[in-house]
Amino acid sequence: MKKLSTPLLLLILAAILAACGGSDEEPDTADNEVEEVAAVEDESVAEVEAEIEEEAVEPTLIPEEPTAIPPTATPEPTNTPEPTPTPAPFLSEPVFYSNGNYTDDVTIFDGTLWTAGSGGLVAYDMATGEGRKYTHFDGLPNVATYSFTTCPVNGENRLLLGFQEGVLLYNSAADSWEPGSDYGITTDDRMFEIYCDASNSRLFLEDDDISIIDLATSARTDLNRDDHGLASFSFDDFFQVGDDVWASSYQGLSIIAPDNSVTVLGEDQGTWPSDDITDAHIGPDNKLWIAASEGIYHQTGDGLTADSFKLFDRNNSEAINYWGPEYIEFSADGQLWAAFNSELCQFSIIAGTCAQAFSIADMGLSPDASIDGFKVAEDGSLLVHTNFNGAARYDGESWTAFTLNDQTPHNYFKDFYQTTDGKIWTTGWSLAYTDINAEEWTKPEGLYGDRMAEAADGSLWFSTSSKVTHFDGQKIVEYTADDNGLLDESINAMTIDAAGNVYLGGYRGYSMIGADGETVIAVGEDQGWEIGNIRALVTAGDTVYAGTTEGLVTLSGDSWETVIDESFIVYGNNSTGSLNVLNGGDEALGLAPNTIILGTEDGLMYWDGTTLSSEEAVTGAINDIFVDQETGEIYVTANRNGGDNAGFYSYSPNSGWSFMNRDEFPSDSMLGVFKDAEGTVWVSSGDSTWGGGIVRMP
Repeated sequence: MKKLSTPLLLLILAAILAACGGSDEEPDTADNEVEEVAAVEDESVAEVEAEIEEEAVEPTLIPEEPTAIPPTATPEPTNTPEPTPTPAPFLSEPVFYSNGNYTDDVTIFDGTLWTAGSGGLVAYDMATGEGRKYTHFDGLPNVATYSFTTCPVNGENRLLLGFQEGVLLYNSAADSWEPGSDYGITTDDRMFEIYCDASNSRLFLEDDDISIIDLATSARTDLNRDDHGLASFSFDDFFQVGDDVWASSYQGLSIIAPDNSVTVLGEDQGTWPSDDITDAHIGPDNKLWIAASEGIYHQTGDGLTADSFKLFDRNNSEAINYWGPEYIEFSADGQLWAAFNSELCQFSIIAGTCAQAFSIADMGLSPDASIDGFKVAEDGSLLVHTNFNGAARYDGESWTAFTLNDQTPHNYFKDFYQTTDGKIWTTGWSLAYTDINAEEWTKPEGLYGDRMAEAADGSLWFSTSSKVTHFDGQKIVEYTADDNGLLDESINAMTIDAAGNVYLGGYRGYSMIGADGETVIAVGEDQGWEIGNIRALVTAGDTVYAGTTEGLVTLSGDSWETVIDESFIVYGNNSTGSLNVLNGGDEALGLAPNTIILGTEDGLMYWDGTTLSSEEAVTGAINDIFVDQETGEIYVTANRNGGDNAGFYSYSPNSGWSFMNRDEFPSDSMLGVFKDAEGTVWVSSGDSTWGGGIVRMP
């Protein structure tokens, strides 16, 4: 058969299509022709002619009248694209992230090993080592937990927990935690140490000073140094000597009798060898043993004078390398164990050496961890807990380590950033980044920062209180006051302007590093800066705004201009702690494009360049602001400024403002807020000293 040319094929196909009819709308003929030509050129001549003959001999396949639905061979012409399916929420419910391996205490209760720490409680099955973490979403009012004791309450032996807001009691039957106030333990202070004097029905609570709860009557006695003669304002440990409870401190020992009277042993009383005491216990010989900064003291005489003690220190004891132990305990067989920073030593009373010694690695824990506590459990086993690597138990023959996997790098997260490569960075106790699923965390080597920003070329800038670091993916360049002329003040904030200049706000002024990386400008009191401390920076278009303790200022190189000060009556407390910009404005809120959002101690405010207004729905002391520039959504974290207005505020142009009280979060201090590229909101809460964690919400 003769091969048909492409033009002839097009004419034949066009005739067939015309005979088939079409819709009322005009089809996109150019696109259809290209597709038809490509299809025909791919087929053999025989196949093309067969199709033509088939159309000719079977005309009934072509509708007699035009129809709006074309044959299946021709797609329906349309100018309306198919709708994009709405993706399912990235998370279906809130998820909490923290590090349960940061431990402040360890105990065994009812066959379970418990650890308390800055990221929540963990209960370990001692047979399998499997751990379960208890956080805010498991009934804890606050994840910052500190200390355990076991005590008879209403005739039942209960596990008591000292935490950020008082005391909790564990309900084994319900696997839940009950407030101490239900049992007459009335306190909402943070409880660093708690101790049960079961023989006298007393519960000792330590929050700097000491409070004593009579478990029979719920009567409370508060003791302090000034009024009651305690040796110190804070205490490290409690232990029992007969009916008396002894409390050790760096300023001596306080002995508290059953009637709550106080006797102090210290250098000031002339009856004590050292004030810097970390721990003390009565040995099997009924003599006092003291762990102190200089070594271990052993009472050899009958009195408690300095002459009644023998000192084991680095001069006469191989067990003391430099400093004395932090903790000492006597095991059930009468052996003295001393816990140093990275070693547990069975101390030989006669030789002054370690008869046995176990390193952190011997315990199965990370070699870079350090011992943060040591005790002997009721079952006679030795319990050690570390600062950030869990706990370990020695049963007399071997060690078992108790740690959790897949934890966050720490428990204090301040700010969030997402870079163009998808990484989500956090600042706080350390600089770290994670993936969009928050599954793997990495601490970058050689990089540190309290603030960060990404330049247009993808390079990263980090600032600490005294240093700025530029990282281009291969090399690190540092800037300091001494070497590069930065303002010699602590850095609080960072932003990069449209031209690539890096602005650094600090106490009493600011610095600017030019886009060339060489030019450095410092503006401080010597240059005439008198506007107070810069607490926040943001770039809006071509303008850099600085939120200060005395108002809102624009910065441009070495010049600046105040745009909001105390003359604006609505401003209230003129200390601005956070800034952001709403690029698209908001019609419902009456906000023009490029409106600056100010977070102050009195709430949220808007500045459109001429008018300052306040947001009545947001009244807390603002800590952080995030704006989703695509959707116009606004997210705010706030702490209390007198009322019950601390928590998480969110705004949607469709539904307005909503509020979640801080009680719905793992800690009572609200910190950073951020929304990632998948639409998941990240909120951090906690304390820079005692920890907390991150809540991710769909």
